[in-house]
Amino acid sequence: MTAHRSQHFDIKNGGVTRFNIADGGQQLWNSQTSEELRLSSDLGKTIDYQVGLYALKAHVYSDDPTVYGTDAGAFNATGPQYAALSAPRYRGLLEASQGGVYRSYVLEPKTTSGAVFGQANWHFAEQGTLTFGARETHERKTDRNRRELDRAGAVLTDTQGNALGNDAGKAAQYGLDLANPADLAAWNAAKALYVSAIGGAGTVYDWKPGRTISANSLSWLLSPSWQLSRDVMVYASAGQGEKSGAVEFVTANGPLLGTPQNVAPERARDYELGIKSLLLERSLMLNVNLYQTTITNYQASLTVPDESQPGGTRTYLGNIPGVRARGVEFEANYAASRDLRLNLNGAYNRAIYLDYPTTVPDASSTQLVNFAGRQLHGAPKITLNAGIDASHAIGGFVLHAWLNDAFRSGAFLAANQSVNTWQGAYSLIDGGLGVATPDGKVELAFTGRNLANKYYVTGAGTFSGSGAVTAQPGYDRTFALVLRAKW
Repeated sequence: MTAHRSQHFDIKNGGVTRFNIADGGQQLWNSQTSEELRLSSDLGKTIDYQVGLYALKAHVYSDDPTVYGTDAGAFNATGPQYAALSAPRYRGLLEASQGGVYRSYVLEPKTTSGAVFGQANWHFAEQGTLTFGARETHERKTDRNRRELDRAGAVLTDTQGNALGNDAGKAAQYGLDLANPADLAAWNAAKALYVSAIGGAGTVYDWKPGRTISANSLSWLLSPSWQLSRDVMVYASAGQGEKSGAVEFVTANGPLLGTPQNVAPERARDYELGIKSLLLERSLMLNVNLYQTTITNYQASLTVPDESQPGGTRTYLGNIPGVRARGVEFEANYAASRDLRLNLNGAYNRAIYLDYPTTVPDASSTQLVNFAGRQLHGAPKITLNAGIDASHAIGGFVLHAWLNDAFRSGAFLAANQSVNTWQGAYSLIDGGLGVATPDGKVELAFTGRNLANKYYVTGAGTFSGSGAVTAQPGYDRTFALVLRAKW
């Protein structure tokens, strides 16, 4: 099996207010090629197996720009800076302090990966099967980063944040006399804002290489199953998988900016015990599964004290020491008749941090805390889905109706677990009514999503020194006319 794909995105993200503060986005080029060779066979009736080789080569070039608008200086200024620049005669200087600056952060990760894998089913008895398999993978990852000042704006300092050497002449372009204390204070405030816009001293640099990753990882699976009867099977499994590390860089301003800060590989160990069954003369399918997954070096966004600014914090991709998820999953599908089907599935998922030292969100000063024992963000404890699907033949056509209710218990939506990122429990009701041909190949349906028009959010962020609380709402009540055809 040979596969190739390439993509080019030019994403533009505008501001979230009516003010011209800043725009961002991403220019992304991605190329990926893979090759897989697989062999499947039987060794009599006792053993069947599958073995193979896999190779992958990927290349990404990412350019993340930030463009500052004329309102950026006023928005990002500190209290003293704004006070120094708030007089009407300094309006042009305030706008020029950051307006027009265009800077980019460029990354170029490359990955080469090769793997050998195999899996076999040993039918050791008429009712019993033992499945075992393994995969050995070798990966080589490289990356490099660069920070560019594409357009320098008003150029109030050089690219390293130093004085230009002709401050008096440059300031005169804005009608300032640096012998005047007020004009001097305004000029210094504007220069400080400009240095912040270009990223700070030392933040424009050519390519810096990352720390190359060249590592092997082993994944394995062991799963026995036993057929209690024709319609009931019990099974167990133990397995281990690994998510490879990443070549990353320090992103906080300071002398270490752009230097390597790799992410360690994440390892998951999983145990399961379950039963699959067909009951009530095979009209009811009921599956239940108990599981426990323990993850070491869980890859996530971390917020820690920033050594470059006393009392400040920085956020980066790193590793949380330990995470564990325990729970139960079930699935039930009942065919009450040929034309009426009911389904119910859900899970109880107790997913907690075993060890997660971090900082307290929404605090005026940096405070350390350990989230051990807390539920993971984005992981509701309870999920339930219930649905009904009915059809009825009328006049040479089939009338089809369905309704589904999806419930999610409350959960934090961000890793810092700020109160501003809490989403309470909610249900979403979807449904539809359609008319289909008897063979089901053509159907015209009127569908509705979120019929109760429940307000909920799918992502949220807390406030910062220059940003408000943000939220990404889910879809409102939505109706559509859908035509489906297959042949």
